[in-house]
Amino acid sequence: MLLDQVTGSQIQAVQMVTAATMAAFVGAAFAGKWAAKIRMAAAVLYIAAAVGFAVWFTI
Repeated sequence: MLLDQVTGSQIQAVQMVTAATMAAFVGAAFAGKWAAKIRMAAAVLYIAAAVGFAVWFTI
């Protein structure tokens, strides 16, 4: 599966995760003192999702 072509649904799933992360980073500015924690949580969740996608789609 590692050398298979990427499907449209896979690309769309990754785009949705990326857009949600970007929205969290931008929206965190309105959270005041919680902004850094929200951004850190969004970054950790994004990295976990990226690793999850990589593992799922290479198996």
